[in-house]
Amino acid sequence: MKKDEEKWEDDDLPEDLSFIAHSLRTPLNTVIGECELMLHEEGIKDSVKEKALLMGDAGHSLLIIINSILDSLNDLKASDEKALLLADMKNKLQEALLKSAESKGTPADSDISFDGASALLIDDNPVNLTVIKGLLEEAGLSCDTAESGTEGIKMLDGKKYDILLLDHMMPDPDGVETLKMIREKGNKIPAIALTANYVPGGEDYYLSKGFDAYVSKPVEGDGLVIAMKKLIPSFVSKKKAGTVSDKEPSLSEDYSFLYEVQGLDVDKGIGYCGGVKGYIPALKMFFETLPGNHEAIKNAFLSEDYSLYTVKVHALKTSARMIGAQDLSDLSLSLEEAGKKGDISFIKENNEKLLSDYEALYDGLKKIGEDAKEGALKELPGKDVLPDALSAIKELVPAMDYDSIEMILSDIGNYSLEGEDKILYDRLLKALHTFDWDLMEELLKDQGGK
Repeated sequence: MKKDEEKWEDDDLPEDLSFIAHSLRTPLNTVIGECELMLHEEGIKDSVKEKALLMGDAGHSLLIIINSILDSLNDLKASDEKALLLADMKNKLQEALLKSAESKGTPADSDISFDGASALLIDDNPVNLTVIKGLLEEAGLSCDTAESGTEGIKMLDGKKYDILLLDHMMPDPDGVETLKMIREKGNKIPAIALTANYVPGGEDYYLSKGFDAYVSKPVEGDGLVIAMKKLIPSFVSKKKAGTVSDKEPSLSEDYSFLYEVQGLDVDKGIGYCGGVKGYIPALKMFFETLPGNHEAIKNAFLSEDYSLYTVKVHALKTSARMIGAQDLSDLSLSLEEAGKKGDISFIKENNEKLLSDYEALYDGLKKIGEDAKEGALKELPGKDVLPDALSAIKELVPAMDYDSIEMILSDIGNYSLEGEDKILYDRLLKALHTFDWDLMEELLKDQGGK
């Protein structure tokens, strides 16, 4: 152990400072110790050894920083102010440790299901929608999604949901503004804020804005379960036998090339997405939306719309992290922070690298795109399939039977549609999701049925 790390002995400190030192140093020493053990294991892979060395070095550096802070605190002259400061730090650390323990959940949390509950998820990031929807459905909920606050409000006006999950950082209106409009309508639906940013006093902040809880991104299944079981306890039940797999499926050989993609930590991405089942759809969604997002960031930069630029790199920060592209996520975070501070020179210096790294990741994932195209090949509908389906929908529209219409449109979506049929399908689907029944009637007026 390095000299600066040996300086502190917790027993020699004042009681409150001793608690602080112990609470900070103990978990860090565990990390450093585990790294040392990994390095001495036989047959350890070079890649794992390299990560263990990096983790160990980072741990040693952090320990030196912690000891320096403790040194400064201990050197403060004895006074009532020092005593109050240490007592306050101890109390806040105790609260943080308690919340950390709670956030890990219990073994029983993975067995909890919310069968029969419905959720509305609002997020402008398609990758987040894919991943979080998958986690919610894995927990037994049915889930509808909206890509903006405005769309989400319309959906809430047309259908009753049991719980709302709402991203904070969205283009106008953002999550806080969206919930304010929802509450002004008298809707008291339990609401969970989803945030990728650190917010001082996060729980108090979101409670003051009308939310009932908040969950940090990247969202994990246990974190959602812990929040939801407090907000919709009437739906809590134990998962039925057979709904929890004893063995997490591994990445198939078809996707082994992903481990060679520069800047992509596949295992980390699988962890963030709740398993392989959620990771591959998230990766495909990231790939499919990448050109449009790349163009949006590029145009915002060229037009010097740094407000929009900040929103776009914020979204990239989250989606890149969700798939395991940590370096791209970190650079996006730095650019987001620069945008918030008005540090335009930093943006100008690093934007080209961001776009270049983004393009390189796209090139590395092209095989995912080819796979998606191959999987998208569908048969053409039979002669009577589409007319019969549209006729059935036309009869259901006056009753505003959302679920039945959605089921029919889902069946139609399994066919390969072309030309005007594809345009009509897309418009009907959008009208349904925004509860625009008048538009649906207009679109279907020339179809068969009543």
